[in-house]
Amino acid sequence: MYSDELLRIGDFSEIVNISVRMLRYYDDEGLFKPFITDEFTGYRFYHAEQIPLIQRIILLRDMNFSVKQIKEIINSRDDSIVTENLLKRKSSVLHEISLMYETVKKIDTAVENIKNNEISLNCNITFKSVPKMNIVSFRGKIPSYNDEKILWNRLDSLIKNYRINIRHDMSSNICIFHDDLPPKDLIDIEVGYITDETNSQCKELIFRETESIDLMLCMMVRGPYSNLKKSYDFLGYWLDLHKNYKINGKSRQICHISSEEPFFRENQENYITEIQIPVIKI
Repeated sequence: MYSDELLRIGDFSEIVNISVRMLRYYDDEGLFKPFITDEFTGYRFYHAEQIPLIQRIILLRDMNFSVKQIKEIINSRDDSIVTENLLKRKSSVLHEISLMYETVKKIDTAVENIKNNEISLNCNITFKSVPKMNIVSFRGKIPSYNDEKILWNRLDSLIKNYRINIRHDMSSNICIFHDDLPPKDLIDIEVGYITDETNSQCKELIFRETESIDLMLCMMVRGPYSNLKKSYDFLGYWLDLHKNYKINGKSRQICHISSEEPFFRENQENYITEIQIPVIKI
């Protein structure tokens, strides 16, 4: 006979507001064991003393910690480890909120465009904010936009020679045009990659933080790079029609799918380049 203080799994489930299935899962994972398990029947029994622990587990679960992370936290006797895990989760949640906020802003923009019959909705023009980022870059002047490859080759060579760690994904590159107006002579361009490093012995490399942009006018361009010029022309036309927007900074390009490794595509029609122009609403 078991003590009257012990609770069957169903009763304990109702008290702590957690399903029987989840209690069994936590038992199997070694996260939260019953006070006693009957060796003959396999019935699980719990004690009231266990309620604070399961409540702590539920709290961490609701913060979206994994079972492994919860186990590490509740088994730790070091408050600094617990605090560190909570702060990391806080940072992750804030990032998720930021992403959701960006989604809300895109929805608001789409709704406004539909109401006002804006051309931007049908011509692949969107608005978004762009966070600041740490980049390693190389800046130079070239005779034409078609010679941009020269700068990328030099940057790639320096990164390889000095063993600079960069992020490898489809949005890790950035090209910044430092000419405010169409240049009369050489074109001033900076090409770079996102990195966590902050310095190197190479004086040709630039390590810096780009500025965050609250309102970026963006357009996705599909196809070969020769399509970019007519896309810029269209954006200029769009800005002429929408006098309530004014350019407010250096334009940028992000190659999401290009001819460069690791994003190589033999068919240039599959290239995807994002044009970004900082603007303010006046």
